[in-house]
Amino acid sequence: MTADRSDRGRWWGGALLAVAAAILAHQLLLPPIVGLADNGDFSRVLDHFGLAARDAAPEDRYFLYVFRVYGGAPPSGRRNLSSEILLAGIARLISLPFSERGTMDLRWIGALHALGLLGAGVVLWKASRRLPIAARAAPAAFAVFAFTDVGYAAPLNSFYTQAASLVFLFWIAAFAAKSLEDGRRHAWPVVGYFAAALLFVASKPQEAAQSVPLAAFGVWLAYRPGLRRIGAAGAVLLFAAAAALYAGTRGDAGFQEDQLYKIVFSEILPRSPDPRGDLAALGLDPAAVRYSGTTTKGPDSPFRKPGVRESIFPKLGYGTLFRFYLKRPARAAAALRRWAPAGLELRADFGNFEKSAGFRPGARSSAYSAWTKFRLFGRRHAAFVLALVFGANIVLAAFGRLPPPTRISVAALLVTGVLAYAICTLSSSPLDMSRKLYVFHAITDLMIAVDVGCVAWATSKRLDKAPGGSADAQSIRG
Repeated sequence: MTADRSDRGRWWGGALLAVAAAILAHQLLLPPIVGLADNGDFSRVLDHFGLAARDAAPEDRYFLYVFRVYGGAPPSGRRNLSSEILLAGIARLISLPFSERGTMDLRWIGALHALGLLGAGVVLWKASRRLPIAARAAPAAFAVFAFTDVGYAAPLNSFYTQAASLVFLFWIAAFAAKSLEDGRRHAWPVVGYFAAALLFVASKPQEAAQSVPLAAFGVWLAYRPGLRRIGAAGAVLLFAAAAALYAGTRGDAGFQEDQLYKIVFSEILPRSPDPRGDLAALGLDPAAVRYSGTTTKGPDSPFRKPGVRESIFPKLGYGTLFRFYLKRPARAAAALRRWAPAGLELRADFGNFEKSAGFRPGARSSAYSAWTKFRLFGRRHAAFVLALVFGANIVLAAFGRLPPPTRISVAALLVTGVLAYAICTLSSSPLDMSRKLYVFHAITDLMIAVDVGCVAWATSKRLDKAPGGSADAQSIRG
């Protein structure tokens, strides 16, 4: 590696890091700050610290406004298990010397989330140092453009567990890239990979199933003498974390029942050619067809009537739902197609500003939204667009003239992306689907960044082989 190339790498890396940090700081830290309004889920994290939005009027508390100051509050009883609790606890500790007693400014958690992403970005950049500068700068520039978009940035200023999912997803990618750059010789990148994967799986219940592909990829990273025990131990810990998270969700029976009721009675039955048959297949009384089209909201909801829940639960569970779709692949495919537009929509329809900023209730920021808008160009043909992106990467992983580690990495992104999409669209309530697909969006955009890097790498190889070209890229290993 020449000194000139090293200098260019430091310049590009420093410039891109500065741009990313400036854009995130502008949105998250400087008034009017941008965040994502609470839909009621913040308490699942904040209950652990006895905090709630301070001076929030009941009519403003949910969906419409961001609240910057959080103070002491009685628990709501909605505690959840999530690695976001770890991040919130760190932010809380850091904020103590700078905060009014018993309060916390939202911007501390926003800053911590942003630093987590930027730190992972630095590791990713250093792990790519053997590549030609174009193959490093092009995907990094795309990543800065995409992941500083308000669709990704706004949830960083929140206590949604999806923020932890994004941060630890980036660290999974960073440690994996470092292990591959290192030739999979040393233990610490593999240990870091499994630690990040553990925290990712523990971020929210829908990520529990990702323990399977993440464990498989981690075992492959550790498939070297001296590292295999680390791989085996890491896989066991991942599965244990997934099981604990699922058990914790089952303990929150009200939440799980709410989700399952909406899936069956608001989604499956109203679209079914044989509602009674579907209820029988789900192990439920066909007479419950009279509840088709209802939801869990409102005092008149059947969900709230004595005896109705007892007649539906515990017969209905996620395992039952999985078997239902497994035996009806056409119905599953229809659901996957139906939610394809949400697979391109980065933004939840929640407010982004404080009430004091003077915007209308529920107003969303239009700044730094170019990637959001570009994605929406394909919304009318979303299923085709997503199939094209994933199909192209299947071809790249299977037949691309790339080093085997790159092809395996693309395949891992494909599997995790498909799994993220299927879990959200088939096993969660339809409300706020674009926000639930936050990790799917991130995996898709990471895959696009890899594609950009592959194109730049192939182009630089052709240029190097041309008369007068340098032989720099020919020394690059996969």
